Amino acid sequence: MKRITLAPVALVLGFSLMSAQADVTIQENVRVEGKGLMAMASMTIDSTTYIFGNKARIDNNVSNTSGLVRMFGGAGPSGQIVRLDQDMLYELNLKKKRYRQVSLAEQ
Repeated sequence: MKRITLAPVALVLGFSLMSAQADVTIQENVRVEGKGLMAMASMTIDSTTYIFGNKARIDNNVSNTSGLVRMFGGAGPSGQIVRLDQDMLYELNLKKKRYRQVSLAEQ
C-alpha cells in the first residue's frame, strides 16, 4: 500500500479521456433524509461510473445537509479507479490531491 501525491494535470487529462470514451456510463443519485433526531444523518450522494474494457472510474460527491455532521468532515468529492489488467484499485482523495494504491487481491 503506497501513498503518493498526485500530479493534478496528468490525473485530469488521463482520466477525462477515459470517461469520454466509456463503453458504459452509470449515474446514480442517492438521497437520505432523516426525521427528528435522525435528521443529522441526512445526506446526498451523487455517483458516476465509467466502464471501459477492463478499466473503471467511479466519481462520488457526498454532501451532508446537516451542519453538525458537516463539521466532522467525510463529505466532498472522491473517486476510485479500477484496473483489472493491473489487478489494482486506486482510491482518490481529490481534496488532498492524493491517492492510495491497493492490490485487488488484498481486498
